[in-house]
Amino acid sequence: GDDWGTCINPMVVEMPTTLIVFVLAVVTVQLGFMNLILSTIVDSASAAREHDHQQRAKEKQKMERGRLEKLRSLFEQIDHNRNGCITIDELVDSFESETEVRDYLQGLNI
Repeated sequence: GDDWGTCINPMVVEMPTTLIVFVLAVVTVQLGFMNLILSTIVDSASAAREHDHQQRAKEKQKMERGRLEKLRSLFEQIDHNRNGCITIDELVDSFESETEVRDYLQGLNI
C-alpha cells in the first residue's frame, strides 16, 4: 500500500492548507484510539478493584463468624451449670481458673 505522503503530497502542493486538515484528522484518530485503550484499562482495573473489595468483605464476614463462634464457645465454657445464663461468680471463676477465658477477655481489654 501507499503511505500517507504519497497520497496527500499532490493535494498539499496544490493547496497547502489541506495539510492542516490531514494533520488534525490523524491526531483525532490517534486520540480516539488512545481513549479506547485507556477506557479498557480503566474498566478492567475497576472490575478488579470491585472483585477485591467483595473478597475482602467475604473474608471479614468469615473472620467475624469465627470470632462469634469462639465467643459462643467461651460463654458455654464459662456457664458451668448450663442454664444459659452466666453469673458474675461463674465469670470470675472462669477468669481465674481457665487461661483460655482469661487470655480472650484480656485480648478484648476486659
